[in-house]
Amino acid sequence: MRTCKTCKTKFKPIYSSVQMCCSPKCAIEYDKKLQVKKWKKEKKAIKESLKTVQELVQEVQKVFNSYIRLRDKGLPCISCGNPNMKKVNASHYYNANNHWSVRFNEDNVHSACEYCNTYLSGNLIPYRDALIKKIGMERFNLLESIANKTRKFSKDELRELKKQYKEKIKLIK
Repeated sequence: MRTCKTCKTKFKPIYSSVQMCCSPKCAIEYDKKLQVKKWKKEKKAIKESLKTVQELVQEVQKVFNSYIRLRDKGLPCISCGNPNMKKVNASHYYNANNHWSVRFNEDNVHSACEYCNTYLSGNLIPYRDALIKKIGMERFNLLESIANKTRKFSKDELRELKKQYKEKIKLIK
């Protein structure tokens, strides 16, 4: 005995692939459910394709910042060294709005306490010293040279970045 997918009554199927009883109402209702499900899937794809670059950048930024917080979990604030941060921010050494070429560069972003990042605008002098200690002078110079280059992201690049950082988050968890 099987249970009908629509009306939930018990029935004996004629064939093994039959999912519902032989009632025409159930068949119509089941078809409507399938059409609604198909439309929702199409609608989601349409919405995704209509997103602007700016909307995609915001989505990638959220995922990227989450990754940075997970990567640096348990580490002290990069700027002040405070190990007991109440709220952890993903702090950019080079501002994300002005330096697009290093916006999603992992060497440019580290965890910092909210006070340093928000109220002291990153507390950049101690941040610089700690950053050089953390990544080394060679990588810091490379970061510095990349930071002043102009960069534009395509929609496909942003979707790929979002996918990459979601995978990295899964690996950490």
